[in-house]
Amino acid sequence: MATEAFTIRAETDIVHKLDSLAGSLDRSRNYLVNQAIKAYLQANAPACDKINQGIAAADRESTPSKKAEKTPPLPTLLAFTPMPNRTTMILKNRMKPP
Repeated sequence: MATEAFTIRAETDIVHKLDSLAGSLDRSRNYLVNQAIKAYLQANAPACDKINQGIAAADRESTPSKKAEKTPPLPTLLAFTPMPNRTTMILKNRMKPP
């Protein structure tokens, strides 16, 4: 497997603990850091994938589809005539000539 070098900055006490652990395990600092990164990616990558899938699904739903284009338009509110309520009927009756 190909490798690539990169640099990180870590707190001094973390580096000392890492070096101590590496010495106890007879492993290199590089090996332990790679193991930690692999474990982190295995633990967190599936959640990130699910989040990205959810975002992609939401994006697909928010874009107009062919089905949405064929949906007839809703009636306008101007064409809506409300049913008269009791107050309206009383006022109409009072305004009628005897």
